[in-house]
Amino acid sequence: MRGSTTITALLVTLGISAPAMAGTPLQAPELEPTNPAIYQGTPAATCAWPTTVAVTTGGGLCSGTLIHPRVVSYAAHCGASGQTRVNFGESSWGPALQINPDFCMTNPEYQPVQNPDGPGLIEADQGDDYAFCVLPNPVEIPVAPPLMGCEKEKLVWGEQVAIIGFGNNQAPDSGSGTKRWAVVSLEGINEEKNIAEVSFNGEPAICSGDSGGPAMIQLEDGGWRTFGITSTGPVDGCGAPGAKTFSLLTGAIPWIEANSGIDVT
Repeated sequence: MRGSTTITALLVTLGISAPAMAGTPLQAPELEPTNPAIYQGTPAATCAWPTTVAVTTGGGLCSGTLIHPRVVSYAAHCGASGQTRVNFGESSWGPALQINPDFCMTNPEYQPVQNPDGPGLIEADQGDDYAFCVLPNPVEIPVAPPLMGCEKEKLVWGEQVAIIGFGNNQAPDSGSGTKRWAVVSLEGINEEKNIAEVSFNGEPAICSGDSGGPAMIQLEDGGWRTFGITSTGPVDGCGAPGAKTFSLLTGAIPWIEANSGIDVT
């Protein structure tokens, strides 16, 4: 399953409140929403998770994260073109703010794996599934910076993390365009492969349209950090058991900084 989905109207994504790089951080929402989920989930309140954005590329919808006032991370399989737009707000049908990036780049090392039995991906090179856009001017909201250094010690089995995106919430292919989020469990990480597995079987999980969106973790001081970029979900579709795989943002940082010319950390 890929996390991008075709749209016929402008779709916008949603974000997480996180500590500002400077100034007072916004308040994060309570971590116990009713029916918490991205897939079959409850919409987030206005201004909740404000740094999760919709990344639209022509007729496609993905999600992304403002990790620096001028840099948005998202998934390589979403693509990048002159039509790529970054959209802030809670609804896909009327973004509060739409920005034409200076430029966007996808990781050239990313190589998707096609299903030999039919169309679509059976898996992807998830550890390399990352991309970024550089915005022309800083966005003046708190960012959700990368989890770095000793902060990564929190990434242990069973740790509670948040996932956010604008993907589908109904099978087989509907419901995208509304910001949804969930608190789920971290299955584990593999730094050598640069991936994380998120959501135990039976928990809320990612669906089409959530690709590129964040997995975030809260630190002891209440601040939030981005550690994952949504890559692929279960082969059998949304809600099915199977790997829910995220690229680790930490592994993407050197490439993002080298090619954006911006020190995001």
